[in-house]
Amino acid sequence: MIVLTTPFSQSGVKPQLVDPGYTLKSGGNAASLRVDRPGMHYAAEFSLPPMKPDAGRVLAGKLSRARSEGIRVAWPLTGAPQGSAGAPQVDGTDSAGTTLKVKGLTVGYLAREGYWLNVLDADGAHYLHQVQATVRVDALGKATLAVWPPLRCVLANNATVKLTGVQFEGVLSSDVSWEIPANRLFMPPSIVIEEAQ
Repeated sequence: MIVLTTPFSQSGVKPQLVDPGYTLKSGGNAASLRVDRPGMHYAAEFSLPPMKPDAGRVLAGKLSRARSEGIRVAWPLTGAPQGSAGAPQVDGTDSAGTTLKVKGLTVGYLAREGYWLNVLDADGAHYLHQVQATVRVDALGKATLAVWPPLRCVLANNATVKLTGVQFEGVLSSDVSWEIPANRLFMPPSIVIEEAQ
């Protein structure tokens, strides 16, 4: 897994929800029928800033390897940081669908609607989800979070949940190319990453 960190921070991100479901539209006056299918996930286009040749050479090598190895980058959090959440973990083995049970949170912490989070499976793969309703953590450091998209893996008790240091992991689905103009600054391409789990 290729992990891009400073100085390879992105300068812009364009997320997209990848939806394997579909809507059946009637030829007559009947209502449309929504058909949801498992596996809804995210893709995102990351714009990278120009950089000096030394950093550019390193980035070019990392992006080339990422086609085979996968890639993980920091996920930009819009607005203020998401606070000090504690050391959250999955609570029990019955989190499923859009319900995520979490323990180990800071007592009184507010998991606000729109916050981003990762859940990690047994192999350490990062799945990206968003909190759908504001919840205050109880006196035991526990909360039940409504998340979207629906969970896509079986989560073990004590599996890691990240509300800080959220990352985006997947496969590099764009071509790997770059430009070296006359001024010798490295001009990286926009890269598209799609969750593969």
